[in-house]
Amino acid sequence: MKKAVIYGFFRFPHMSANANYAQYLGLALKEIGYDVTIISPGDIEKCEYDEKENEYSYKKLKFCPYELKSGKFRHYIDYNFGLGKYFVEGIKKAGLEKGDIAIGYIPDGLALQMVIKYCSKKQIITMQCVDELFGKADLKERSLIYRLNYEYAINSVIPRMDYVLPISHYIQDYYDQKEIKTFVVPIMADTQEYDNVHYDHAELIKIVYPANGMVKDNLNDMLEALCQLPEKNRKILEFHITGVKKETICESILERVQASLKGRFIIHEWLDYDELINLYKNTDFLLLARKTCQMTLANFPSKVPEVMTYGVIPIVSRVGDYTKYYLTNDVDSIVFDGYTSDKCCEAIIRATRLSKEEREKMSENARKCVHDKFDYRVWAEKIKEYFKNNNIL
Repeated sequence: MKKAVIYGFFRFPHMSANANYAQYLGLALKEIGYDVTIISPGDIEKCEYDEKENEYSYKKLKFCPYELKSGKFRHYIDYNFGLGKYFVEGIKKAGLEKGDIAIGYIPDGLALQMVIKYCSKKQIITMQCVDELFGKADLKERSLIYRLNYEYAINSVIPRMDYVLPISHYIQDYYDQKEIKTFVVPIMADTQEYDNVHYDHAELIKIVYPANGMVKDNLNDMLEALCQLPEKNRKILEFHITGVKKETICESILERVQASLKGRFIIHEWLDYDELINLYKNTDFLLLARKTCQMTLANFPSKVPEVMTYGVIPIVSRVGDYTKYYLTNDVDSIVFDGYTSDKCCEAIIRATRLSKEEREKMSENARKCVHDKFDYRVWAEKIKEYFKNNNIL
C-alpha cells in the first residue's frame, strides 16, 4: 500500500479550518488506497490509541503529533526556525519510501526546504497545499520574520515542489505562470461524519456568522446591515457569531445591533466542534460578506461547504471560486453583488421574504450541493484520475 503524509502547523482534529482541510484531503487519499498520516500538533484525547502499534488515529487516519518547546523564547525559535525537523521526523516515522507522497500545508519556506531536501534523496513525491495568496499589504501586521519566510515559501520554495494543490483557480493561475503542475482541490466536506438532520425553527429565522476568517470578512458591514433592517424583518431574526471575542467588535456597532435585535444577538466566543455542529443544525442561514481583492479571490472559506452539510443556506457576496463554480443563486444560496451594509441588508431581506416551503427547498438544495460538489468521496475520484494521468498511482 502506498503511503502519504500531510504535515503542517494546525491543531488536529477539527481545531481549525486547516485541520479540517487536512482531514478531508487525508480521507480522500485513504479512499483511493493510501495509508495516510497527519503530522501536526493536536488533541490526542480525541484520537484512538493503538497500544500494540504505539500510534494514534482519527477517522482511520494515523496521527503523528508534535509539540513545540515550552518557554516563550524557545517556543519562538522552534516555531520560526525549527518546524522542518518535526516534519522530517514524522515523514521518517511514517515510513515513506520511493513513490510515496509528502504533502505540505504550511507556508514556511525554511521548513519546506528541509522536507524537499530529505524527500529528494528518498525519491518521495512532494506536494504543497496553498490556500492563501497574500499581498504585501495583507502581511503588514505580521512580523518581519513571518513576512520574509512566507514570501520565500510562496515564490521560491513551493515552485520546487513536484506538484501544487491550490485551493482556488486564482492561486492555480499564479503557479501555472511558473509552469508548475497544479490541481485545484477546494475545501472539502464529510457529509456522513455527523447526522445532518436540519431542525425546524418555527417562525424565528436564525443566521450564523462563523468568524474564523475575520481578516477577510467585512464583519462591520454585516452588523451594520442588521441595524438597517426594517423592524418587521429584525423582529423575526436571531443572529449568532462564533469564534470571536466580544471585545474585538466595534463598541458603537455592537451597542446598536444589540439594541436592534433586542436580545437575539448572541456571541459564542468558543464552541467545541460538536457544539458548533449542533448550532449549524439549528440555523437557517450563513451570512458572509467579503470585498473583492487578491486575498479573497485566492481564498476559499471552509465555512461555506461546512454549514451547507447541515442544510444551512449561504447568504454570500459574489467573490472567488465558491460563488463562481459551486453555488447557484436562488437555488441553494443567496448570492449578492457588493459587500457593503446596504447590499448585505438587501440580501438578508431577500432571505426573510422566503416562505417556509421555499426555505426548506433551498435547504435541501444546499445539502445536495455539498454532497455532489464538496464531499471528499467525490473528490477522491477526481484526485485518483489526476494521479493516474500523472503516473503518481
